[in-house]
Amino acid sequence: MSKEKKTNMPKRSSNHPILSLQKALDRAKPLKGDKYNFIPLDVLASRWNQKRANSYTLQLIAALSAFGLLETQGEKSHRKVRLSTTAHKVLSDTPVPDKENILKECALKPPIYNAVWKYYETTGLPQDDVLKAELVWGDNFIYTFTEESADLFVNNFKETISFAKLDASDIIDEPNVQEEQMQGIDTGEKIKPPDSTQHIQSAMQQKGMVIKNFEIPLGDGLTAILVVPYPLPKKKFDLLNAILGAYEEGIVSETNNENEEEETEEEID
Repeated sequence: MSKEKKTNMPKRSSNHPILSLQKALDRAKPLKGDKYNFIPLDVLASRWNQKRANSYTLQLIAALSAFGLLETQGEKSHRKVRLSTTAHKVLSDTPVPDKENILKECALKPPIYNAVWKYYETTGLPQDDVLKAELVWGDNFIYTFTEESADLFVNNFKETISFAKLDASDIIDEPNVQEEQMQGIDTGEKIKPPDSTQHIQSAMQQKGMVIKNFEIPLGDGLTAILVVPYPLPKKKFDLLNAILGAYEEGIVSETNNENEEEETEEEID
């Protein structure tokens, strides 16, 4: 695979699953008995030994959703989740055809995992310090990393690759930009959709939709810009709303780290 520099491409937030696939599946197991029934977030939080659903609960939900293990419906206090068909297949106690390949697909479902895996498909993954340096300082990926986020990413990524028993011959189709937005892993360029989403915009127009920027005042002269398909179906909005907590790591200033523990205990309104 060609490893040309990508310095002309807009950088995207490096939001990625906060868990490896193996640990995400461990988190999914308490929902197995619910079959395909949706359960409230507070019930799920209780099964995860949390008093109430909080921002950390949402980050866990985002991680499971990124691997294709979880589905959501509703919003705020009415939000509910259930295991996906994929999760039921992976967690099944009975033989499932092609289970190994399903697991591999889950492992590379997060767009950022797929991008890194594909980049090193011909040479193999480098040692941890080399990969971390490339993520933080290199120009070969369109994602931004801090040293701390690179540490977490590399640990979870390599644990996932090992668990899924991926090898050089395993290449999974790369998720498109719209899928990245749905999973909460990436929202594209901060101010406007990058040129690479032009084909997405064309598809949206055929559905009577457009990609639209929404300016959200944050106070103190700060404004956030949300880039989403418009008008967004209620079900997709619920999914987007459920995984916003996953953006915290890539957005919150390091100076606020000492308050992180208190923030994760905030209850959902």
